[in-house]
Amino acid sequence: MTFQTTTKNSLYIRNKNKESIEYMDIIYIEGATNYSIIHLLNGQKVLYARTLKYLSNKIAQGCSKNRFFRIHRSFYVNLEHLHKYAPWTRTVELSNGHNLQVARRKKSLFEQRVVLENC
Repeated sequence: MTFQTTTKNSLYIRNKNKESIEYMDIIYIEGATNYSIIHLLNGQKVLYARTLKYLSNKIAQGCSKNRFFRIHRSFYVNLEHLHKYAPWTRTVELSNGHNLQVARRKKSLFEQRVVLENC
């Protein structure tokens, strides 16, 4: 059984060990069917036995500042680690150098959100 709770700055998960992950350390979360892979700032990946939808809902409830955005059905991105966005290819570059595709249906909402945060 997995136990998870959230606070304003951290996500607590229990896989093999009970871990506390700071929201600032999460670059993005990748959905893989019934698992999620949390990509961290230090290069570490944490495999979590819950869906991306479940995890994104928990983060949205616990995170006092809404800094995450679901750019694709498989990716939930921390906007504070957004390095570059290319609208013509719908590609985001993150602080760790990974490039992810923004879904066509999420493009306009994503662009509005990024423009609003940069104002």
